[in-house]
Amino acid sequence: MSTVTSNQTSKAMSKQTARDGKRSKRRLAALAVVTASTVAAAGCGGVRGELVETGFTDIDGDGLLELAFIEEIEFNNPFSDYDVVEVDATTPNPELFDFSATDVATGEPVMGTELVADADQGEGAMVIGFFTPSCPVCVDEGPKFTTSAELNPDVTYVMVHSGGDIEQYQGFIDEYDLDLPNIHHITDGETKLWIHFGILGQPSYVLMAPDGSATRSVGALQDHGLLRAVELLRSGTAKA
Repeated sequence: MSTVTSNQTSKAMSKQTARDGKRSKRRLAALAVVTASTVAAAGCGGVRGELVETGFTDIDGDGLLELAFIEEIEFNNPFSDYDVVEVDATTPNPELFDFSATDVATGEPVMGTELVADADQGEGAMVIGFFTPSCPVCVDEGPKFTTSAELNPDVTYVMVHSGGDIEQYQGFIDEYDLDLPNIHHITDGETKLWIHFGILGQPSYVLMAPDGSATRSVGALQDHGLLRAVELLRSGTAKA
């Protein structure tokens, strides 16, 4: 009798140990997933996650109550001290180009007012593209940017490079022959310009008409979208 009881106890303990092991694996897996998503999200603008215990529940329907967790997300914007300028397709805003950046090739500072002055020497139109080297859609935009700049030498083009290093930026420039006289390459390591222009994703564009009015365009501009956008700017409007 005692032998049977001992065996039953041993089996029960083994089952409990196995269950505990399953619970631990589930919790570790959940923690790993949440941690990975948190790190990825934190790299995209300061979103942070935290595991919050919600109490005991039958997670997998096996009759065992287990601790359940949810991921509590909060937004922590590290650039909250920066003001987003008004990008208006009907009213020019002088503050739009009140910024400084760094030239990719020389490492020298570049003022936004210098870019405007350069644009004024041509047609006054400007195309600003926001790109990251890890974004395949951004990479696909490279040839379109080159073609548009070649066909419109009197329009000022600006590429804002972020999310990488100088070698990656220069490699992108070299691969797609983006080293043209009317293309300015600047780097925005702290993404200040993204906040300044209210850019929420890449690729994105800011299109400025000769009268100083501007508009934002989020996402790829398709095969002929950039050429069409420039024609709209030439017509005197930033309305895309």
